[in-house]
Amino acid sequence: MKKNDVAVNTDTKLYSLVEKAIHGDVQAFEDLLCMQTEYILIQTKSLITHPDDVQDAVQDIAISMMTNINKLRDPMTFYVWQQNRIVYVCNKYIKSHKKRCKLHIPLDISQLSNQYKDKRRHANPHRILEEKDFRKKIACMIESLPIIQRTCVRLFYFDELYYKEIAALLGCTISTVSTNLWSGRRNIKKMLETNDIE
Repeated sequence: MKKNDVAVNTDTKLYSLVEKAIHGDVQAFEDLLCMQTEYILIQTKSLITHPDDVQDAVQDIAISMMTNINKLRDPMTFYVWQQNRIVYVCNKYIKSHKKRCKLHIPLDISQLSNQYKDKRRHANPHRILEEKDFRKKIACMIESLPIIQRTCVRLFYFDELYYKEIAALLGCTISTVSTNLWSGRRNIKKMLETNDIE
């Protein structure tokens, strides 16, 4: 069986479970959760740093999905809906645990540094090291932003949500999202200039 065929069969099974879970099938939801546990854990770790907080947040996400899946109208939008649940719960968790829990930006930030990539990087080991160093510096710069700016940057650049979706998740206006994205980009640019990163 080809790899694409396996992916199609997996998606077909998943959408079938989603359809049943929407209509109250508890076993279908449990099977669905088993299929998605690893993904949920990876995404949660990318947002929250403390191990204990990650486990608590994952449990909260599972509960949130279970209590809200009946509101999902189209099974085909499950992946987007699930990502929104993860981000919503993690953001809520972060706000309620400010003293020990903070938003974490993973080091793999190629989406923000594509313009600095060299097409011939594989032929130049020195360039590869420079690129990795650049990504780490960008990650540190994002981490140093105020939490609302970090969150907006994360949701917009990494999760590719629209302004309207970010505003809904954070409970703020679209203009607030726009302002914080602008401020975040401006602050990163200033830090880049200060550190003379090319």
